Amino acid sequence: MSLFGQDSINPNITSLAKNTEFFEFWSKLNDNGKNLAISTFTSTLLTGFSILLNSLISFRHLSYAMADEYAIGGWYEVYMFSSFFKAKFLSPVVFIFCILTVAFLGGYINIIK
Repeated sequence: MSLFGQDSINPNITSLAKNTEFFEFWSKLNDNGKNLAISTFTSTLLTGFSILLNSLISFRHLSYAMADEYAIGGWYEVYMFSSFFKAKFLSPVVFIFCILTVAFLGGYINIIK
């Protein structure tokens, strides 16, 4: 958040967030502030899931590269065990997460009307 939103957030809001409990802070926010908080949190989660999925896809490719050409050994077992993390299935999911992240951060998706 410090790289993206530090300049766009009102300093009064950040000082309020530092000095109060969560529910007290939440009750003092207006609808725009609540949408900003929800969109920042949601985009952070989506980015984290995208990083996790990309790491698992990359690990599957690493295990394929390290596997024995005779289809035996530990790396081959890891490769076969990680068949769920195929890039052709999970890359569209990561792409959708990226689109949703941009939509949340851009204000195109508002949870609270």
